[in-house]
Formats: sequence, C-alpha cells, structure tokens
Amino acid sequence: MNYIFEDIVETQSILLIIEEHFEDAAERTHMKNLVKDTIHHKVLDLVLDELDAEHKLLLLAGIEDETQHQSLLERLKDWIEGFEDKIRFRAKEAETELIQLITVG
Repeated sequence: MNYIFEDIVETQSILLIIEEHFEDAAERTHMKNLVKDTIHHKVLDLVLDELDAEHKLLLLAGIEDETQHQSLLERLKDWIEGFEDKIRFRAKEAETELIQLITVG
C-alpha cells in the first residue's frame, strides 16, 4: 500500500538506520512498515487539524484509493497554506523521534 504523502515525505535516513540496526529481514520489513505507518498517521493528523469539516470528509473519502492521491494532493495544496513544508516538517519530527527510539532502545 502506498500512502498519499509518500512522494513528498523523505524517509531514506530512517530506513538506512533500520538496515543497520536489525539483522533479521522480516524484522527490518516490519520496522520499515511501522515507520511508514507512524509517519503517515502523524502527517495525516496534522493535515486533518488544518482542514475544515467539509475538506476532511473529502480527504477521508478518497485517501484509501491510490488513484485519487494525486488529485487529493493538489486539493490539499490549495486548501492548506504551506502544505508541503508543513508535512515535511512534521514527518521530519516524527522521523527524529523514531530514530531516537531505534538507536537508544
């Protein structure tokens, strides 16, 4: 499954850290999916906080359909001022938190 924000959000750093810290292939795959899920949910939370009720419904109605992602992203750029910068910043915050958990834990 591809998440709507995957083309905007950069996760290469944390994926490399996962490669370094987890020897088992299944565990690496699980951790990568967990990271993608976590970042997606944190970014989605930010986006939903920025939208009014009508726009939230439109987003949620189409978010599971990957064929609608590009159209939804264009709408989000219109609906939310500084959309891409905001989600990149939030994703970077989430990535930093997750890196700390992986490297310290």
